[in-house]
Amino acid sequence: MQPNAYRALAQSEQQGWYYQARARAVATLVREFIPHSVELKILDVGCGTGGTSHAFEKLGRVTGLEPNELAIDLLRARYPDLLAICGTVEQIPDLFAPASFDLATIMGVLYHANVVEPVVALRNIRQSLKPSGWIVWNEAAYPFLKRQHDDFVQTGRRFYPHQMHRALEEAGFEVLFGSHLLS
Repeated sequence: MQPNAYRALAQSEQQGWYYQARARAVATLVREFIPHSVELKILDVGCGTGGTSHAFEKLGRVTGLEPNELAIDLLRARYPDLLAICGTVEQIPDLFAPASFDLATIMGVLYHANVVEPVVALRNIRQSLKPSGWIVWNEAAYPFLKRQHDDFVQTGRRFYPHQMHRALEEAGFEVLFGSHLLS
C-alpha cells in the first residue's frame, strides 16, 4: 500500500465502523467455532498498523506479521506491547516454526498486488498452524466492485467467494463457514 494508505488506516481503524464490526464478527466466529480452554496463539497476517491485532488480543496472544516498515512503526507507536514482526506471507516458513499457532487471521491481505500466489500464501499460513488450527479470512470481493480506492491500496485482485473457497481447499483447509463478510 502507499504510505498515505497506512496513515489513513491508522487513523480510521480504531473508530471506523467497518473495522469495529469486522473485529466483532471475528470474535463471534471464534467463540462459535473454536473450542478453547486456554489462551489462543493467533497469527494476524498483514496486521497493518495494529488496530485489528489489538482487538484480537481479547481472543488470545497475538503475533502480527506485516511487510511494511512504516505500518510497523505506526503499530509500535500506538501498541508498544503488541508483538509485530516485519515479514511477508512468503516468509512465514522461515519466520515461524510449523504448528506454532491455533488461529490465523487474514484481514484484507491476499488481494494486494505484491501477493503473487494467494494459494501458496495460504499453504504457508496452513503450515504455521497446529493440526487443529483455524483460519479466518476476509478479503476484497467481486472484481466488478473495483474502484479508485483499490489503486490507493495497490489491489492486485478481488475474489469471488467460490475462488476463495477453492483457494482454501487447495491450501488444505476445510471451509466450515462462509459469508459476505468472513469465511
